[in-house]
Amino acid sequence: MPLVKNSERLHILITGTTGTGKTNMLNELLPQIRLHKDRAIIVDTTGAFTDRFFDSKCDKLLNSLEKIVSSGCLGMIVLKQLIFMI
Repeated sequence: MPLVKNSERLHILITGTTGTGKTNMLNELLPQIRLHKDRAIIVDTTGAFTDRFFDSKCDKLLNSLEKIVSSGCLGMIVLKQLIFMI
């Protein structure tokens, strides 16, 4: 799936039914995000992306019930899912 130049810096939501290529798209996109030192938030319910892409030297792994606070004013609660940020 081609992306318009510089559109990768916008928000992207990847959805689809089983077998539509969501995992393949992310397997191609995540290394490019890391290469360009951009950021991503990955909700990984199976652990597959964590196993493949997580780097403990530079990524942040948040457990399933951890509260995240950014800039002292924005909070987010994540339930029943594994998240990491690159």
